[in-house]
Amino acid sequence: MKRVFDRLLSLQAEEADGANLKPSEHCFGPEAHKLWRRFYNEFNEEAELQIGDRAAAFSKLEGYTARFALVLHCLRWACGNKKAPPRRIEVSTLNSAIKLTRWFTREAQRIYDILDEDQSQAEQRRILEFIHQRPQGVTARELARASGRFSSTEEAERYLNELVRAGRGEWRNVDPGAKGGRPTRRFRLRDNSNRDEPPAEQGDT
Repeated sequence: MKRVFDRLLSLQAEEADGANLKPSEHCFGPEAHKLWRRFYNEFNEEAELQIGDRAAAFSKLEGYTARFALVLHCLRWACGNKKAPPRRIEVSTLNSAIKLTRWFTREAQRIYDILDEDQSQAEQRRILEFIHQRPQGVTARELARASGRFSSTEEAERYLNELVRAGRGEWRNVDPGAKGGRPTRRFRLRDNSNRDEPPAEQGDT
């Protein structure tokens, strides 16, 4: 790590017209340039659908993508043995930068969704997060005790049954352990479910 930072700190600006300095310029290679154009157009189509703070976040993230690419480009040089960073940023580096941008975009959307939700939606999100954090599943009794939202095990079970009807999860019978006892029924979220999206209330279409 020290070697990487030492190499990054060794980078110098270029001389121009005597004592003046100018930044060292790096550009996308041909394939990376094609990828950049495609990403730029797709990202701006998504940005046009945003409003308010979300639109502002999208406009910043567009510029961050190029910055991420330059940071990764220099880091990859610092981890290698070449004397100077290559002038061209390769498509693999831009791909990594786009992945970072997509991750930050999803995180921004997730945070704004949390800020926009009302108390009922916040409670439902916390319940789904509680279940998601337990891959072995939960019983209705465990959910009733942990969430504080349900007044009884029966009420928690009705909520879990709603998730089953919505295709969000399923009940599974679990055999007793070595100590014996009765088999239990545990609810598990399906892998392809979006845990941040609450189930429809009864009577909703």
